[in-house]
Amino acid sequence: LEVLRTNPRLAKVRHLALSLMHFEERVFMLADSPHLNLTHLEMPYVKLSEGELSALLRAPGLSNVRHLDLSYCALGDRHIEMLAQSSWMKGLKHLCLDCNEIEGAGVEALAACEHAVDLESLSLRFNGGRQVYNKRSMGNRGAKALAESEFLGNLHSLNLSENSIGLE
Repeated sequence: LEVLRTNPRLAKVRHLALSLMHFEERVFMLADSPHLNLTHLEMPYVKLSEGELSALLRAPGLSNVRHLDLSYCALGDRHIEMLAQSSWMKGLKHLCLDCNEIEGAGVEALAACEHAVDLESLSLRFNGGRQVYNKRSMGNRGAKALAESEFLGNLHSLNLSENSIGLE
């Protein structure tokens, strides 16, 4: 990754996929590249601590990301609150957060994010734990927050499959 990080030709790359990276610190090294200007970032299966997510959200070469996939990253409510408060949400069009540990508070943070007005696609499939109908999933609380959000009016695609949502 050091060769990519220092190469000015990296400036032409707009779509980067880094799934199953076992050395997360190398991902952050790449994110700090002065040449990086991504619009699509896919990082499924890259486990992120709150500190690592914070570092990623501050990386200058990632400020133009419009399509973000952080599925299977073991993200919880606090991670999503951090994402919702970041400048990344400005202009973000597609956000995939499938198969994480996100519960009601994280979904509420997304729904209340005033910078999420450009979001067209949001996938929160199978969140809150390992069981399909886990009581810890986003549940009615998260679904209600999304439905009542004044900032998610541009959504064309919303995936809430395999979450414990009732009829309320």
